[in-house]
Amino acid sequence: PRVVAFMLSLAAALCKPLAAHRGAPLSSDCASNMLSVYAAGGAFPVHVDNHGGADDRRMYGCIYYMNPDHDDAAGGAFVPWRRKIEGVLDDARDLEPRSAVAPRGDRLVVFEADTLAHSVEAYRDDAYRRYALTVWILADEDGAIPRRDGWRPLSPTATHAGMA
Repeated sequence: PRVVAFMLSLAAALCKPLAAHRGAPLSSDCASNMLSVYAAGGAFPVHVDNHGGADDRRMYGCIYYMNPDHDDAAGGAFVPWRRKIEGVLDDARDLEPRSAVAPRGDRLVVFEADTLAHSVEAYRDDAYRRYALTVWILADEDGAIPRRDGWRPLSPTATHAGMA
C-alpha cells in the first residue's frame, strides 16, 4: 500500500512539468495503475500502452521497479522501440529496439504512453520474481485528448486484444 501511495503522489507531482512538456493539461487523478509480477519466462511483446481508443486518456506511463537485488543477466528489461523510417508505422515490423533499461530496484522510467512503443524482454531468473508498478498520468477530462502532430496508433498486439 505504501509503494502505491508513493507512486500516485509522485505521478501527481510530475503532472505539472509533464503537462508543460506536452503543451496540454493533464489530470492529477492517476486512477489507472498496474502491478506486474514476472516469473522466469515472463515477457511482453512490443506495444503502445494507449493505442488510440476513444476513451483511453493515458498520456504518460511511470514504471517503478522493486527489485533491490536485480542481476542484469536475469533480463526482464524495459525495451523502448523507434521507427526504422521516420513517418512509417504500419505495424511492429516497422520498429527497431533501442537500449534496454534494466529493472533495477528503486528505478523509475517515465515515457509517453501514446507514442512510445516498448516491450519487456524475457525474464530468466528461476529463483526470484520481477516486480514493477505502473501508474499512468491521464489527459485532463475537460478537454480533448492531446495527440502529437502526425500521431498514428500502433495496433494493439494479440496480447492486448486478449486483455481487453
